[in-house]
Amino acid sequence: RLSFMRFLGLSLEDSVPDSTTICRFRNALVLGGLNDQLLFEVNRQLEAAGVIIKSGVIVDASVTDSPRRPRGSYTMVDDRNEEVGYKEAEAAHFEECTHSNIDGEARWLKKGGQSHYGYKRHTATDENGLILAEVTTPANQSDILWISSICRKIRLYWQIKVIVRPRMRLI
Repeated sequence: RLSFMRFLGLSLEDSVPDSTTICRFRNALVLGGLNDQLLFEVNRQLEAAGVIIKSGVIVDASVTDSPRRPRGSYTMVDDRNEEVGYKEAEAAHFEECTHSNIDGEARWLKKGGQSHYGYKRHTATDENGLILAEVTTPANQSDILWISSICRKIRLYWQIKVIVRPRMRLI
């Protein structure tokens, strides 16, 4: 994109990395466990420069479908019990898959009457939309269970008001 090139000070004649180069770099960061440290350092510098002011944090989750979903019939559970342990919930959400071409870490979720197989990205942003932290989980994970993890990542420790449909709960 031309706007990115202009931001980076590149001209049309300059060589630029393609999407696979960026993807390989991102994957190397994740494998090395450096992606959170890099995001934290960038955000620390932005906070020091006064760009990020932590007066409020917005946490939202979005579903990302996996292209390698299982084919055939699987047992779906509409309601999940948040009190049940992770392994029990896993067993309840779909039957054992033996196909090698499926994404074994992704899970089923029913949202808005539609079934999704994939992941959920829990993202914390500041009031201007700058990403402060992100946690990726299987799609069947509850949003509320990951709020404290995200807040720890951005070193947000004071009492937080969390809106949970239809009432407000303090964590």
